[in-house]
Amino acid sequence: MPVSNRFQHVWSYYQSKAPEVFRGSAFRLRYLTRYLKKGQRVLNVGIGGALFERFCQPLGVDVISMDPDWISLHNHSDETGFASIAGRLENLPFADDTFDAVVVSEVLEHLTSELTRSGLFEIRRVLVYGGEIIGTVPCEENLADGVVVCPECGEVFHKVGHLQSFDTAKMSALLRSVFFQANCFERAFMAKGNVGPKESAIGFIRNLLVLAGLLTREKHIVFRAKKTPFKGSHRSSFPRRNYAAGKRLALFLPSLAGGGAERRMLNLATEFAKKGYTVDMVVSKAEGVHLGSVPTNVRVVDLGASRPLMAVPALARYLSTEKPRGLLATITSANMAAVWASQLAAVKTRCVICEASNLSTELRYSPAHNRFLMPLLIRHFFPKADAIVAVSHGAADDLARVTGILRQSIRVIYNPVVSPVLLAKSRKPVHHRWLQNGRVPVIVGMGRLTHQKNFEALIRAFAIVRERVPSRLIIMGDGEQRPRLEKLCDSLGIADEVDLPGFVANPYPVLSKASLFVLSSRWEGLPWVLIEALACGTKVVAADCPSGPREILDNGAYGQLFPVGDVPAMAAAMTRSLTGEFVALDPTNRLDLFSLEANSACYLDLLLGQSPEAHRTGPRSSGMRG
Repeated sequence: MPVSNRFQHVWSYYQSKAPEVFRGSAFRLRYLTRYLKKGQRVLNVGIGGALFERFCQPLGVDVISMDPDWISLHNHSDETGFASIAGRLENLPFADDTFDAVVVSEVLEHLTSELTRSGLFEIRRVLVYGGEIIGTVPCEENLADGVVVCPECGEVFHKVGHLQSFDTAKMSALLRSVFFQANCFERAFMAKGNVGPKESAIGFIRNLLVLAGLLTREKHIVFRAKKTPFKGSHRSSFPRRNYAAGKRLALFLPSLAGGGAERRMLNLATEFAKKGYTVDMVVSKAEGVHLGSVPTNVRVVDLGASRPLMAVPALARYLSTEKPRGLLATITSANMAAVWASQLAAVKTRCVICEASNLSTELRYSPAHNRFLMPLLIRHFFPKADAIVAVSHGAADDLARVTGILRQSIRVIYNPVVSPVLLAKSRKPVHHRWLQNGRVPVIVGMGRLTHQKNFEALIRAFAIVRERVPSRLIIMGDGEQRPRLEKLCDSLGIADEVDLPGFVANPYPVLSKASLFVLSSRWEGLPWVLIEALACGTKVVAADCPSGPREILDNGAYGQLFPVGDVPAMAAAMTRSLTGEFVALDPTNRLDLFSLEANSACYLDLLLGQSPEAHRTGPRSSGMRG
């Protein structure tokens, strides 16, 4: 039975034969009515037990209910007299600009990611300009906990038809990719049939416990997003908020060397400047291959220090003199320096710090005194920042585990990688001789030639692969291990099939024409290059290193994973991809999680102090629509 039909049967059963399951949604649905106003025309998607319609009646809100199950609509309409219509979210049976608000509570988790995105565009279409989508989804639900097996046919499915799990970062990024403004936060709703003063008081106490990270059950993500108020505007052209003029933002990092952290800051600087902010790229020392890539409308401020911790006095003077509204730092040493400088400065600047790697693994390869001292310093000083960000859930979990910082205080914002600029660059002509005719498969690696990236293992795996599949290898990047890698290629007799061209300013045409991209790293935070390869439409295989590849590839659905440093396993995965034995899912929708526009907006909100709870992540919960 197709997925949609199977789950339609599940919901027909609940709505027609077991409607008591919806009584516990009263507290949640009553809460959503606070965002509605008298006289508004509202569409409620998913009628459930018709509780929402009853709550709206005394408010003077004109509600029309839509549900794919016409029998449920018929039963409730006969009982209550509410207006209703049968229909599906991905194809709304309404004209453009019809509703002031659309309510979607506990519905999106029942749809595939493709139908969810189609449904959001449909909602935007039927909303008036400035209209709002309001709703909830379960927060970080563990879908495996709800899986059941049919005793008759043996089919495996989710007992209440949930197909997706959301967290605040994912939900915020999804909404921002479609709507003008978006806000997400977590709340715990009691399963109560009645709503009164007693229940409201209990709910208030419970949500204090949620904010403190002490309550992990019955949590939901409440979301609101607005359609642009400017008629005829498109998402890429209309203004977001009118708070950019005259406001300065500062981005601080050690240098502009050729790594993912540096590209993150360059992308954010470009996006912030595009929105009208005055942006300073503040560096301990103005050096690195990306120095020439800084946009002309972004000022480079050179603090003239050999390392970030030596730059603290100069950074404090900069903050006191230039008075930026927000300071964003990345890389551990720069994060520590940013916190100290913001404490010393004569003015208050919002300080946001971003951990971009897996701290425990970084410390394992650090001097002994760092392994002992750094976790203590981080635990004491990082919480003094206005916000702590990690680039992946794995990196956030590791940071909390190593330092003792509360996990609930660490936001997760994925790398802002995918943008129209990247896609345009990937379509540029490729000049590498091996990629001109496409007769011989070309495998690509990319990154600094350092111990962390483990290109030695990639070269050894390639030596095995070429014995089975004639192929070539390009590794883009530069670093201290170049002589060692070149010597290894000579010793394996593959120097003529391996090219180390050094740093490549625009690697995307090479990625887009390659047959396969391989990430061989020992550790990462959220590997930038892996996302870039997916965006260029390239097949990928990746080391299952801490942390990031498993999150990006959704446990191997979008590319194979192999154990870190396991050369035979790496070679086998590469061979399966080159021969077509392994076929990955299409990553198009997955890449929305890593969009520049959505994730730069998350950083901007933190720097400006806008809706801080919109990016908090938390423990898992579950729930049902209705």
